[in-house]
Amino acid sequence: MRFLAYRNLVGVSHTEAEAKAEAAEVQVVDGPNEEGNMFERPGKLSDYFPKPYPNDSAAAAANNGAIPPGNERNSAESFCLSSFNHFQI
Repeated sequence: MRFLAYRNLVGVSHTEAEAKAEAAEVQVVDGPNEEGNMFERPGKLSDYFPKPYPNDSAAAAANNGAIPPGNERNSAESFCLSSFNHFQI
């Protein structure tokens, strides 16, 4: 889900207007503004879907102690490190 943007819905399951309406229902943190503060704005087609859990601890608590697939932090980094460590001489 972290690599899916609302624009990916267009032509597959939603029209452009439906995807824009779906995105606009979500508030996205953006910024900083002229004063240096972060702010929330309605979502756009270019925004990615929000994460289902704020962090790994919340994900584990909601899933009986297990972190759901795709919610792992730095999973690509972990894969690369484990691959390199496996092939070291």
